[in-house]
Amino acid sequence: MEDEENNKKDKNINKRMLVGLDMVELIMRVREKFKKEYGFKPQIVEVTNVIAKRVNDNKLF
Repeated sequence: MEDEENNKKDKNINKRMLVGLDMVELIMRVREKFKKEYGFKPQIVEVTNVIAKRVNDNKLF
């Protein structure tokens, strides 16, 4: 019984880690694309704020 609970927790942690890595990859891609188009990279915080706003507005997914 305890092993099942630990496995469930491990799976949830792994899912969160994968989502976190996907977000990091998305932020880096946005910064690189921005640099190619405009010549400079925006701050990570700026990119994160835009992504968060679009998620809240349901425009990203």
